[in-house]
Amino acid sequence: MRTRIFCILLSPIASLTISITVHAQTCQLVVVPPPPDKGGHLICIAPNPTGTCFPLDEGTGTGKCTLARNGSCSCVGNDKPLSYAMSVDPISQCVYPSAPAVYAISFKPDAGYSGQIALGCGVGGRFMSCSVNPSTVSSSGAAVLTVNTNDGTNNALPGNYAITIDAVDQNGHGPTNSPSAELVIDPPAYTLNLSEFTPGTVSPGGSATSTIQLNPACGSVKSTCSFGGKFMSCSISPNPTSGNSTLTFNATDGTTKSRNGKYGITVKAIDQTGLAPTNGSQMATVVVSSGGGFFAVGAFAGLMGLWGLVVARRRTGGRSV
Repeated sequence: MRTRIFCILLSPIASLTISITVHAQTCQLVVVPPPPDKGGHLICIAPNPTGTCFPLDEGTGTGKCTLARNGSCSCVGNDKPLSYAMSVDPISQCVYPSAPAVYAISFKPDAGYSGQIALGCGVGGRFMSCSVNPSTVSSSGAAVLTVNTNDGTNNALPGNYAITIDAVDQNGHGPTNSPSAELVIDPPAYTLNLSEFTPGTVSPGGSATSTIQLNPACGSVKSTCSFGGKFMSCSISPNPTSGNSTLTFNATDGTTKSRNGKYGITVKAIDQTGLAPTNGSQMATVVVSSGGGFFAVGAFAGLMGLWGLVVARRRTGGRSV
């Protein structure tokens, strides 16, 4: 790049430093005594965004330029040119085939740039397209990038895809950073697993928990629970989720306690596209028992019945009655 230095001859004055604004940037101008064979003072104007004396008409950072007695000009200070930074959120996301992916793009001025930025995008997969809205923003503006994974007839194939985001300012410059975005397309399939309740037996009014295990490739899954008895309740948290949830069974409806018995709690799930798990709904059982427990009470009743039969046979001399 060709360097141009702008110097202005002034009447003799003392050495001083002044500031001016060029392209919305503040530049320091150093007034120094000229070589002995020249009259007056010289002001050297040389913005330096690249670390060297820089043409005045190409923008500037905040720098200080000094004219030496031998006539040379040196520059020190901020070497940043007018620019801007770009950010993308999220950097990576996962969707099922045919589902759109949306990214938020935001901009921040860097070194004082305040002009417009033109935007564009690109994606390399078949049956895919992208768009940015709006297509032009300010240096502190924001836009939305949308990637479509269906061309109206065919769905994009599962895989990892890089999303290119183009940004060019009025000077033909890109952002100071180069953020990229990624899109993962996965087949819409997942499973639902349910652990046994802990504890397996509760008293009326008590509670037990089970772990719901979900493994969706993308997005989140919402679960529901149901039961076959009266005076009981169940809940799931967190819900929806893309990982594990806790299923809680309460042997009361908040007013009346559950009766003794063995109950099955069924869990169903559906993802954000309306798809159920490949292995369907799942069920776990829990026993509600008071005293010695539901089965203990039954065993006690059986023993009492057997004892009654023995007594009766003794009274009849062992004869059948």
